[in-house]
Amino acid sequence: MGRRLTRRLLFRWLVTGTAAVAVGCSTPWLPRLPWEEAESPVPAVGVMTGDLEPGAAPLQETPAPGPDRAGRAAGGAAIGAGAGLVVSMISMAACLSGALFTCTFAWAPVAAGAAVGGVVGAATGGAGTAQPVATFARADEPAQRGLVDAVVGYGNIVGAQRFDAVSPAARRDPAIHDVLETTVFRYDPPEEGGYARIHLQARARLVRSTEKAAADRTYLLATLPRTEAERAEDGGARVAADVERGHRLLAQWIVDDLFLAHADQARVEPESPLAEKCVGAPSPETCPPGTDTTVALLRPARLDTLRPALSWRLERPEAAPAAAMGAPEDAAPAGARYELRVFAAERVPVSPFLTALLAGRTVYARADLTTTTHVLEEELPPCARYLWTVRAMLEEAAGGGITEWAGAYEPSSAPAQLRSTGLFNPFDYAYPFETPCPVKTE
Repeated sequence: MGRRLTRRLLFRWLVTGTAAVAVGCSTPWLPRLPWEEAESPVPAVGVMTGDLEPGAAPLQETPAPGPDRAGRAAGGAAIGAGAGLVVSMISMAACLSGALFTCTFAWAPVAAGAAVGGVVGAATGGAGTAQPVATFARADEPAQRGLVDAVVGYGNIVGAQRFDAVSPAARRDPAIHDVLETTVFRYDPPEEGGYARIHLQARARLVRSTEKAAADRTYLLATLPRTEAERAEDGGARVAADVERGHRLLAQWIVDDLFLAHADQARVEPESPLAEKCVGAPSPETCPPGTDTTVALLRPARLDTLRPALSWRLERPEAAPAAAMGAPEDAAPAGARYELRVFAAERVPVSPFLTALLAGRTVYARADLTTTTHVLEEELPPCARYLWTVRAMLEEAAGGGITEWAGAYEPSSAPAQLRSTGLFNPFDYAYPFETPCPVKTE
């Protein structure tokens, strides 16, 4: 009886389970998880503040003082005593051979050497091998929101996806393809020679991505050096503008690196105006003493107009498709558009021995240019210096991707390296020119 009941129960469970599986597999209206419903979600990027709370966070390592004076004094005394021992042994040998009349002071050099060594060691106690210690930076809420807003604003201009500021709950939102975390720290180093630069370090991390590879990158940017008077000007308005501009530049680096494909084999080269490079000793013809140059040692080209014509060429490993018949001579190669920027050049000291022209605020910008020559549509102020650069945005038919901003880079100053070192940014390597000064009439 017990065996029959067991068999009946097992048979019923087997039939019931099979029927449930069959119904479940054939029923399309069973509830599904929210992120499973969006088979073709809207391409979007959610940008949010990183998981690091505002407050203090390590930015970099700086040298600290070496061992204390007591340790240095003890070490110096030991070295001095050793030297004194050698002298004492020589004195004792001379004493035993009869060369000296007395052996009373034969061991005096040991004590003298220890004393001298101890004094010297204590005097140099603050020096020695530097020990790494963490330097801390601020990560406040306004800075975090500023970077997120800058990423969203720039991403919606140049990206093929929609960028939105989101909350951490967006990690599971099916309408968002990629979720990007950003964090920025601010570090104010001590002044050097009366000038100070604010260092901004940003971290960008793709915490969820459907198509792109996982990425976790760090960028370092230093603002323009400012004197104490400049920092105090208008209640610190200039410094605030420098930091805001730094956030915008960091946002551009993040979007360009993580969301735009790069045309590594293509580059844009300038054709006019061309800046001369100062090489070697200054000469009256090319670089007279005191000539201002960029960090790439380029001397500004002198122009005779306030609306210069800037021209360039696109260089690729393979020849670009032939231009359409009847197209202008300066027409862009098929599938290429250009973005142009002009910056005010600021003359600032970058070291105790070098004053250079660095890229300041943007005074002129154009995008979606279809020719390789552009005449500025607005006049620039006279008797001033500027830096200009351009990059190409290639369509899929032309290989796709963007080029680096044109600049007089060296192997040791590649743009990717500049974005991580913080001393200069790629725009500082742009091409300089100088507008004419008004003619004085008597």
